[in-house]
Amino acid sequence: HNFGCASARDDTLFTAERPGHFKNDFPTQIIEDWVQFMKKKGINNVLIIMEEDEFDVYSVDLKQFYEQAGMTVYHIPYSSPDSY
Repeated sequence: HNFGCASARDDTLFTAERPGHFKNDFPTQIIEDWVQFMKKKGINNVLIIMEEDEFDVYSVDLKQFYEQAGMTVYHIPYSSPDSY
């Protein structure tokens, strides 16, 4: 998942690649594994910076999937004026 602290001085902000970042096929199990990994790390809030068209690779609504797993989801696309 390429999970780690945003910096060596930070113990609050972590980064990770999206579920299935290395795949061409995205079965739901990949997302479930990602969610379980994050929850074991104590992660409950997710900030997604993916563009809207990047969600098309998933067979489920990724944001809704996270929310149903009990995570709080924030989505600010990378190209959005609000992203910087």
